[in-house]
Amino acid sequence: MVCPYCECWEPCGREVYPLPPYSRASEVFAGVLDMHSKDPAVLSLDQLYLQQELVMYGYFREDDIPSLVDIGAAQDLIHDTEL
Repeated sequence: MVCPYCECWEPCGREVYPLPPYSRASEVFAGVLDMHSKDPAVLSLDQLYLQQELVMYGYFREDDIPSLVDIGAAQDLIHDTEL
């Protein structure tokens, strides 16, 4: 990577590295866990239905819905820790 400050090809410590993609897995986990504390049947819901429930109950905005992958991972993690 070329340094934008000195145009050198060797690392000088001032290189600009791209940020890793933002992951909302922890936010989704917190929302699913909170819903699970109120209704344990949340773990057996389909991810698409649970996605709608998370938006409907105000955990996430309609224009910023959580991914189905994160929801499924949160359900699996909660289910695995209950055993």
